Amino acid sequence: MMKLLVIIPAYNEEQTLEAVLADLRAHVPALDVLVIDDASTDATAQVAVAGGAALIHHDQNRGVGETVQDGIRYGLEHDYDSVVQFDADGQHIASYLPDLMAAKELLGDGIVIGSRYLDADEDEETLKQLAKRIIVRWIHFRTGLDLTDPTSGMRLFGRGAMEYFGKPGNPAPEADTVANLLASGMPWIEVPIQVRPRVAGHSYLAGFKGFQYLCRMCRNIKKV
Repeated sequence: MMKLLVIIPAYNEEQTLEAVLADLRAHVPALDVLVIDDASTDATAQVAVAGGAALIHHDQNRGVGETVQDGIRYGLEHDYDSVVQFDADGQHIASYLPDLMAAKELLGDGIVIGSRYLDADEDEETLKQLAKRIIVRWIHFRTGLDLTDPTSGMRLFGRGAMEYFGKPGNPAPEADTVANLLASGMPWIEVPIQVRPRVAGHSYLAGFKGFQYLCRMCRNIKKV
């Protein structure tokens, strides 16, 4: 059996985290869960502990990339075979985790990406969808990869990917760095998932921050 850790980056998610932890317990009760509280100003840390999760607390906000990277390093230190990144905002659905785990068993080492768009019919063209399309096409142009959801926040990292992203001095796992690692030869696969609408809080990529994120991703994706 795979020794798997679920890592949940969280910033001010006290309204949704309890339900997220309950969903995980209901569908994958045997998995260990780690919440990385990225300097929340609400009761996120207390909700995590009450829900039975292990906890890392940041004194200063570091952003989702470095927060996930801390979770990966925790997984390495505690000898996990793989880690799954899972959002704290309630949009991810725990019943899809067995699909990611089964794909990992077939893949061997590498990265399994839960894709919101692999089997989806994208009729609505929101600004977020447009930004995603730009990143997808830019990744294909620069690397040749046919990723459908490079910005997915539900990803399983095998041991090789954990050792890369957990190494001191290496970048944190984000859309650009994951794409660059896959283009260098790391095995990967996407599996279809669906997500729920956000019911509380707000996206950290709203407004101008989303535009900055798009520009940074496109700038950092390397040509292979």
